[in-house]
Amino acid sequence: MDKERESPLNRPATDGADQGGAGDEGKALRLRRWLGGLIARKWFFPALYLAAAAFILSFIFWYQSTKPYTMDKDQGLPAVSDREPQAVLEVPAADDVPVTKAKTPIWPVAHGTPVKIVRPFYNDEASAEERAKALVEVAQSYYPNTGIDLAVDGKTPFDVVAVMDGTVTRADVDPVVGGVVWVDHGDGTRTTYASLGAIRVKEGDAVRQGDVLGTAGTSPMGKDLGLHLHFEVLRDGRPVDPLTVLPSQN
Repeated sequence: MDKERESPLNRPATDGADQGGAGDEGKALRLRRWLGGLIARKWFFPALYLAAAAFILSFIFWYQSTKPYTMDKDQGLPAVSDREPQAVLEVPAADDVPVTKAKTPIWPVAHGTPVKIVRPFYNDEASAEERAKALVEVAQSYYPNTGIDLAVDGKTPFDVVAVMDGTVTRADVDPVVGGVVWVDHGDGTRTTYASLGAIRVKEGDAVRQGDVLGTAGTSPMGKDLGLHLHFEVLRDGRPVDPLTVLPSQN
């Protein structure tokens, strides 16, 4: 008669080591069966994906909070377009008149223009949902929005105006933010107007509150927003939420 095949289940234990080995193999077998049953559940992979997505989003919020984003051209933003910058419109020099500072800022669009905020200012104290809405994607990286983005419907152009009196310190086309104008207001405050389709001023111009600086356009940084204006307020070089400066209504 053939010798009975031995297995951990029917072989008698000869010493403590053999018993321990059999117990370990049994535990491993039960663990494999349990894992196999878990993976076979319909909800296993969706739950795994959701957990991974939550982890990645949390990491993005943490990582971006350690990398403040600025539109300053000296910070070396990654180039996202190989297109040559468009030529800035040549305009006659502004009248050589003294600039009188306006006390109360106005909205950076002509009065009555029905714009809405399509991307808010990034606030570290906002909810996770609000912070996600305020992230800007540039070259597959995410940056907190250091201003607000205004648009009518993404298709309608509109005039962009100076919110206060000041002097133009930059007026050119940037490969990331599109047409951009900086206005220095002489009190440590600078306003930035970007994603412009046309620029109506040049560096050195004195502008009064309400003067047209350009028209809303598009840019690689805000390509998902269509025709819009990216507007920033900086005090002593630091971005602040424009809604804390602008009046409640346009």
